[in-house]
Amino acid sequence: LQRDRFLGTDIACNAGIPGSQVRTYCHLTKQAEQVLAQAFDRLGLSARGADKILRTARTIADLDGALELDSAHLAEAISYRPG
Repeated sequence: LQRDRFLGTDIACNAGIPGSQVRTYCHLTKQAEQVLAQAFDRLGLSARGADKILRTARTIADLDGALELDSAHLAEAISYRPG
């Protein structure tokens, strides 16, 4: 999935998505947007931290065969966050 998604770009995998393009490749459902907003409030996420979570959630969604990131993908990615 990643190879096809990034065909013709300089991006090799989800982890390599530049911060400026994270939202291009990580489409969120409305519920996922709410989970991300709650994570900002509760965890004090920075923009860089949110981008890392979104990249991880993109990979989880790929493994699930989903085009959009849903709240479960985001929650799982957040659970991998250290601290």
